[in-house]
Amino acid sequence: MFQHKPDPEGLQQALGRLKIVPAHAVYVGDHPVDAEAASRAAVDFIAVLTGMSRAHEFAEYRVKHVLSTLTELPATLRGRAAP
Repeated sequence: MFQHKPDPEGLQQALGRLKIVPAHAVYVGDHPVDAEAASRAAVDFIAVLTGMSRAHEFAEYRVKHVLSTLTELPATLRGRAAP
């Protein structure tokens, strides 16, 4: 049984099953617990302010981008360097 976030086990399992190394992944979430899980799994993180969390709540985490809406995500991902 998996531990709940921010334990990185579920994220690590998903990456393993998809055969994706953490350095080539990005986790998109709307809560600081998502940012912490990404950090613990050594995965880049993009915060989206569609939930109850505000931008300042992500300040202690290594966040690549903070987006206002999910509609900004495709352009943000296009801007990421290919592995």
